[in-house]
Amino acid sequence: MNINITVNGKETEIQDGLALRAWLEGQNNFKAWTVVEYNGEILERELWPSTVLHEGDKLEVLVLLGGG
Repeated sequence: MNINITVNGKETEIQDGLALRAWLEGQNNFKAWTVVEYNGEILERELWPSTVLHEGDKLEVLVLLGGG
């Protein structure tokens, strides 16, 4: 079964019961400088493996880049 979440303003269909970290790894978005806002709150990296995504959740995924 699949559910719908919003990622960076776009509706996305994902597998039901998927943890945030597993989803990020599947999207190749699991990088050292990734920041995730989960339903309006910055979510600490330690919580990613135990945060199960649910219908209607909203994510903002940012990968910080450095350079000069």
